[in-house]
Amino acid sequence: MHTNTADALRQLATMLDAGITPADALARLQALDAERSAAWYKAHLAVQRGGSLALAIVRSGVLSQAQGVVLDAAADSGELVPALKQLAGQCEQRERDQRATRARLGLSIAVFSVASLAVLALAVARNPSTAGLLAGVVQLAPRVMAFAALLWLLQALLRLDLLSALRWLWPTGQVLQLGVFQRWFEAVFLALLCQQLQAGRDFVAALAKLQGLIAHDDYTARLQGAAALGEAGHDMTSALDQAGLLPRAQTRTVSLAAEAAGSWDEAMGHHLSLLHADLRLQREAMLAWLPRAAYVAALLLVGPLIL
Repeated sequence: MHTNTADALRQLATMLDAGITPADALARLQALDAERSAAWYKAHLAVQRGGSLALAIVRSGVLSQAQGVVLDAAADSGELVPALKQLAGQCEQRERDQRATRARLGLSIAVFSVASLAVLALAVARNPSTAGLLAGVVQLAPRVMAFAALLWLLQALLRLDLLSALRWLWPTGQVLQLGVFQRWFEAVFLALLCQQLQAGRDFVAALAKLQGLIAHDDYTARLQGAAALGEAGHDMTSALDQAGLLPRAQTRTVSLAAEAAGSWDEAMGHHLSLLHADLRLQREAMLAWLPRAAYVAALLLVGPLIL
């Protein structure tokens, strides 16, 4: 029996919510997810030896490093079960998007395949011999490789989660400069900061828990700068702003007003819900354009050989 990642995480959350220990829950998942039984067994052994559940699942290969950071931060704030359910929902949505986009890519693949056969037929018609067929294959080969590379890239984009993208993009310096990347960063960073603050930690302690979010010296320095300002008596919004961790003016305005009113958690939660809705619309637009890009690429790659 194969259980996808979303189902497995949801079952794990249900078992933990029912009071089953993490080690026992992972052991039960071995039977529920036969295809990844070895991975769940590896995680089970790691937890039995005293390791954290999030780290064990990451090292077993079921979750990415980025997803593990989110899960570990949630576990540390006592929100493991809700975080597992939220992560399951995200995985389910991503898997649904991948299936739908792969289905839409079928038209592009069909067009490319038919056009390729037409190129081979024309090559043989011009020179009805093995040499003619070989000439057609030589013409097509680089275009087939380019189209396959494009399809692989599109599939990779579908699998990429926000935190993994941020980790990859941070060294380029674009995360805190371009609007869409700023939204990505705020959606992840502020959600985890809210989670830590709601768990009862003060601002400096909450920032310390977020150091593993992005493995880069610049990010670490910004966190440490914000923590130093917080310890020096600056308000939270000012500290984050001066450290460059609130890149958008709209978010700074909301944060400043909410903190002054003593309702930062509530206001930021509402702000993040709107931000996530906006990001979802952007993702849906991207998913709508990816198959069209593949279709255009198929025509551009093979069309000139027919014309």
